[in-house]
Amino acid sequence: MALCCSCSMKEEEEEAFAIKRGGIMYGNVDEKNDVSVEFIYEPPQQGTEDNLMLLRDPDEEKQVDAIAMGLGMRKVGFIFIQTVT
Repeated sequence: MALCCSCSMKEEEEEAFAIKRGGIMYGNVDEKNDVSVEFIYEPPQQGTEDNLMLLRDPDEEKQVDAIAMGLGMRKVGFIFIQTVT
């Protein structure tokens, strides 16, 4: 299970950012429909420069949902990233 709170990058890791990555955003939506994202869960995945395949694990996702619910949060979106080199 990968939970990303903050990331740092070393020179040798820069090439890894050429691949596509995806994550499920968790947080809250207020009365004005403003969304706050508190954490991003990255499901198992295989990304290349051209494709992203999520290798979703329903049991793991249930655990993440339960943790989020215990913290008063829920799924609020999906993020898809790839840097331009």
